[in-house]
Amino acid sequence: RYAAFRVTPAEAQQKVIEWVGSRWFAPSEFSEKVRPGELYPTYCPFWRFRVRTNAQYVGQALMPVSGTPQSAKDIANDQSSVKDWQRVTGRLQHAYSDVLINSATAERLREIVDSFLEGDWEPQLAKIPFESMDEQMKPDQAKTWMDAWALYAEETVRARELERARDELEKQGLKVKDVKIQVTFGDLERELVYLPLYVGFYVHLSTEYTVSVHGQSGSVVGDRPYGLGSSVQVMKSAGEKGVEWLDSWRRSMF
Repeated sequence: RYAAFRVTPAEAQQKVIEWVGSRWFAPSEFSEKVRPGELYPTYCPFWRFRVRTNAQYVGQALMPVSGTPQSAKDIANDQSSVKDWQRVTGRLQHAYSDVLINSATAERLREIVDSFLEGDWEPQLAKIPFESMDEQMKPDQAKTWMDAWALYAEETVRARELERARDELEKQGLKVKDVKIQVTFGDLERELVYLPLYVGFYVHLSTEYTVSVHGQSGSVVGDRPYGLGSSVQVMKSAGEKGVEWLDSWRRSMF
């Protein structure tokens, strides 16, 4: 399923103009020498996961040498002034309702999409059947859910669980180090969704640079004159249709 654009093409162009005008880090007279180019509407595939976790952690906590309490709470309550690093363990359980993984196969498109804030995406709005999507907007094939899970989602969840383990210990007044975690997963559910964005370019001193507008939030990311990327790269990222569209647009203009 896919989500509809909440930002119109005209609004996206205006967002780029405003973005250019706000680039305080750009070269002098940057905005005066910029000409907005075309923006190409497309979609990025995401795998959306829901999963339950059961985690066991082990680490080192600075605790009294006079005893070896077994729980983090006992350690924190011991006020002995002589302490040393000792082993501490614990368990965590959690339910993740929305782990969203960028699953574009084109590296450049993945980079562009990852430049947006994770919270900008609203996967719950993807309710329209994929079959009804405009052929010109369909992206290249998505990564399989197994690749998305094994390469990205599993590590994302594991990192979050490790952070939760550290937080649990530190909230109890403990100084900790070398925390390690083992996570098992259950009740895994998955859904492939497509979320909207515009990709295109702007021109500065006769050179084109990539720019992208979020199709839901309207936020803008892009390359600077002294950055990386070109309009050709970004259109290739949108798939073969993007390259064909750019070539067609250029032929119609020149």
